[in-house]
Amino acid sequence: MDKEIAKIGEETRTVEARLQDNAFVERAPAAVVEEHRRRLDNLNAQLTKLKQAREGLN
Repeated sequence: MDKEIAKIGEETRTVEARLQDNAFVERAPAAVVEEHRRRLDNLNAQLTKLKQAREGLN
């Protein structure tokens, strides 16, 4: 479970960095930017669920 949390955390940081890059946001098609935002929301939800599950195991 810790490996999955680390993997999703890294992917979350990657997507966040891309969305914080003004050049990417300005040049990428709106659909691509929106897809990244949805992906970030999904990753954050997964991360929260995994962390809660891990806490439940302790």
